[in-house]
Amino acid sequence: MRNFILILSIMAIGLTSCGDENKTLIEKHDQLLKENDSLKAVSTNFQEMHQKMKNTHDQMQQQVEFQEITDTDLLEKLAQHEVILKRHEAIMTGHDAKIEAHESLRDGFAKLNLKEMQAQIVEMQEGHDRMMEEHETIREEHEQMEKDHTMILEQIIAKQ
Repeated sequence: MRNFILILSIMAIGLTSCGDENKTLIEKHDQLLKENDSLKAVSTNFQEMHQKMKNTHDQMQQQVEFQEITDTDLLEKLAQHEVILKRHEAIMTGHDAKIEAHESLRDGFAKLNLKEMQAQIVEMQEGHDRMMEEHETIREEHEQMEKDHTMILEQIIAKQ
């Protein structure tokens, strides 16, 4: 009888601890979904900033072509910007897909087993970390491009 009570006690503790871990994982998942919503807003802002940067780049490109500027350094800088802008577009497209994939995980999470929950949480956290790193890189490159645009504009004005 004593062994039976001991076994029941151990099973109760085991079930309770699983329930606590389950609750903790659901809370972590909810937090990651809030973070996902925040990343979506940041991504939208980056897309708007990117579009402005692309428009400025296109205008500068047109001015250089219109004035028939042949400064190889300036043309090289514009070509580099073109590559950076294309890479940013690809990154942001990937972010949109990742955000959508994470949003699709909203329903049904509580029905997963613990291993599946843990795997989803790890994947989401890694994805969020990668997106935040890429946002920082894009921000830094946009800042550099703005400085370059100022320099290019000064060169265009000087050639007039």
